[in-house]
Amino acid sequence: MHGSSPDVGFHYHSLVPGTCVQATVSWVLTPGEVFIQDTSTADALDMLMAKLQSHYAQSHPEEDPVRAGQACVAKFSDDNMWYRARVTHTKGGKLGVHYVDYGNCEEVSVSDVRKIIPAFVELPTQAVQCQIRGLRPPGPSWTAVAPGGPLDNILSGVLVCRPFASQDGLHLVDFERALDGTSVADLLVSAGLAKAAKENGGSNSEVSSASKPRMCIPPVEVSFQAGQYVDVKVTAALSLGEIWCRSLQALDTIADALMEAAKSAKKVANPVAGDGCVAYALDSQWSRAVVRSRPSPAKIEVVFVDIGIVQTLHHAKVKPISQELTELPAQAFQCCLEAGGRDVSVESLQALVERELVLEVKGMKDGCVLGSLFDTTGEDEVNVLDALAAKVCLPANGAAPVRSEEETSAVQEPVDIVPERTHRPSFSRNHVIVPCYAPVSKLSGKMAAYVMHVDDLNCFYVMRKDQEPQLENLGTLIQQRYA
Repeated sequence: MHGSSPDVGFHYHSLVPGTCVQATVSWVLTPGEVFIQDTSTADALDMLMAKLQSHYAQSHPEEDPVRAGQACVAKFSDDNMWYRARVTHTKGGKLGVHYVDYGNCEEVSVSDVRKIIPAFVELPTQAVQCQIRGLRPPGPSWTAVAPGGPLDNILSGVLVCRPFASQDGLHLVDFERALDGTSVADLLVSAGLAKAAKENGGSNSEVSSASKPRMCIPPVEVSFQAGQYVDVKVTAALSLGEIWCRSLQALDTIADALMEAAKSAKKVANPVAGDGCVAYALDSQWSRAVVRSRPSPAKIEVVFVDIGIVQTLHHAKVKPISQELTELPAQAFQCCLEAGGRDVSVESLQALVERELVLEVKGMKDGCVLGSLFDTTGEDEVNVLDALAAKVCLPANGAAPVRSEEETSAVQEPVDIVPERTHRPSFSRNHVIVPCYAPVSKLSGKMAAYVMHVDDLNCFYVMRKDQEPQLENLGTLIQQRYA
């Protein structure tokens, strides 16, 4: 196929612990293996599917077959339509494929698989693998159930998904029916399809859960009504569609406990996804966080649940959390502001961070608050986007003025051992990054390596230990270039 490449890779969609989404179930075998699709991207998937059918309708089998681990497009045997997939294994004249937008797998003929072009990997994969929290099998292990039965009925329709933790692509979640708020876990237990687990503290590692007490922070609870005005503090501004806020005085009750935790000389031991912790944010403050992953021996990826940002930190800057600090739910919630034709840059949004403003709630969508932010410190009520578009400096609410980048870098605590990197999950992309992997044929002998990500036993990614210094240097250069 013209324009196709074996190096084209998918962008895998993941859920953020503490951030609710509305979803539908696309594939289910057991309560321990449920694939969902975020309803907010349903239209984008429909458009992509139409383009796939048009592009591959008259295509011909590949001369150079697609190999295991590669992204591809495959013809589903039930309806003869083309779907995005990843090759999981080869078996004789057939290829095992995993349909990345729906979750199901099958073996298809080599002639029914095509290479995928870069334009068709821009949309992140839509199927998100989940395990329902607080459940265990009714017998020795989970067993697949026939389609069309009680399991399908319980999981039908739109569900509210509340992620608690994720590890290696598996998300531990709570499901509620969007219409009536009924717990899906309770329905499954009532139907005899599962039993309630005695303890499941928010991690998808049962072994870890049994070996130490779980310290987990409850997810954010947002119950605003349209037309409501809420006094908030802006904690992060990543885009107009991702402004993070929390209510004023939200953390007053735990301020002293946070200071005590920061004084601790202990590091968090053996962290796993879902563990609550106290971590040192790049804005020079200790805050509550939840572990997302451990990408290397020295680094821990956390999401700051009272701020809304994700950072990868040296493990020395991640400390144990006390029980007292886990009683208050996460406080940061996501807001989406309407630009309304205003020309507001992402850089100018940084002027909102740490501001005390008034949020006008206009509605809710997929756990995100839709609305407008107003500065009310003067006589007039000023929409902050109007002020930013006009390049008007906002009053400082009596707080210290926002420091320049040079001033900020001068007062921040020095970074020790490794540089820290801030990032967030991408919700949209206007270009495709095509990774280039070293040919396996050029690798030989034994080498020390870190396992960085696992899709399954047939597809996982490692990083050579001798390349870690170069990667650290690259991270420093990226920070200097894009700071």
